[in-house]
Amino acid sequence: EVELVSAVENSVGKVDSAYAEAKTNFELASRRLAEKESELIQLSKTRVEYSSLERELNVQQGFLQALVSRLTEEKAQVTLKNPNSRVIDEALPPMRHSSPNIPMNLAAGFLGGLAAGAGFVLLIAFLDDRVKSAFDIEGAIGLPLLGVVPQIKKLDAHSKAQAVASNVDRHVTETFRTIHSSLRLNEESKNAKILVTTSTVPGEGKSFVSSNLALTFANHGERTLLLDADLRLPNVAKSLQLENDYGLLNHVDKGVSLDELIIKEVYPNLDVLPTGGKSKNPTQVLNSAKFEAMLADLRERYDRIVIDSPPLGAVSDALNLLPLVDGVIYVVKFNTVKRKTAMVNARRMAESNTPVFGAILNNISSTLSSYYYYSYSDKSYSDYYVHHDVESEQDLGKGALKPELQGKS
Repeated sequence: EVELVSAVENSVGKVDSAYAEAKTNFELASRRLAEKESELIQLSKTRVEYSSLERELNVQQGFLQALVSRLTEEKAQVTLKNPNSRVIDEALPPMRHSSPNIPMNLAAGFLGGLAAGAGFVLLIAFLDDRVKSAFDIEGAIGLPLLGVVPQIKKLDAHSKAQAVASNVDRHVTETFRTIHSSLRLNEESKNAKILVTTSTVPGEGKSFVSSNLALTFANHGERTLLLDADLRLPNVAKSLQLENDYGLLNHVDKGVSLDELIIKEVYPNLDVLPTGGKSKNPTQVLNSAKFEAMLADLRERYDRIVIDSPPLGAVSDALNLLPLVDGVIYVVKFNTVKRKTAMVNARRMAESNTPVFGAILNNISSTLSSYYYYSYSDKSYSDYYVHHDVESEQDLGKGALKPELQGKS
């Protein structure tokens, strides 16, 4: 047993010795492996550097070969007795600079400015939908143009309402003569006794056109009545500086005789029937049998009756008048009413089956009115006849207005 223990201890000692030796050998081998790996890495780097240097050498050799070839070619060219190139034309310095080309640039800028300006004007015209020309009246709205009334500056409403009678502007007088002639030449309007004037919105000069159109009829010897049917905002009596205490409302509502209400001979051949105030129920008045009978009575008394009605775009009163009249005159103020709105009103008037004699473009600037005026007549002859006709009318019209009107005009 003692021997067995001793043998085991010997064996363990040998194993320990062997293990220690093996461990030592392993560590030594690991150090050698690490050294070899380091050498291998360094060798790889050296190989990469060698390859790079070798490529650079090849490139430099190529450059050198190309330089040698080029040098050989140059030497060969120098040795040639007859060169293959010659001077065709001597290069001379220019007398002036080629750029910038100032005349061309100025011309291009001028034309470009014109094009930009025209484009801007066309854009504004496209975006601006207001009525500004005869084309808008006849082309867009679809109504004949009866006349273009120029703007009258520095006059009050009373003076404007009697512009034809006082001849404050010969072009205005001639314009209303032209409108009168157009109405006389048209088959539908030449025998029309009752005409109604209307517009789109208030302030377009509807009452101004009504009074001066009535004066024009009177000037031509026609027995004329100017009737104010704007029962909401009557303006005829005020513009002519007449009393409006009595009028058609007294006849329709209270049965007062027309002879007591009509203001006689405001101007030779011109009578005026004002409203007699405002009405709370204008639609009922205009639709009443009494009003219709009144118009029938007046039709027998006068050659022409000009009715000043409310605007179409504001109220429907004017539509109630249409079945009772012979025709409509549509007043459009320059650069105020939109084409689409005017087109809608023109369609509404057409649907009433009452003839629309045409439109009057009112309050146009003096420059444009001269263009329209002279576009349809010779300037020299027009000036001659307008001048002499105005003198004749002034002679005939002296003392014709009522005393109260003469004193205020």
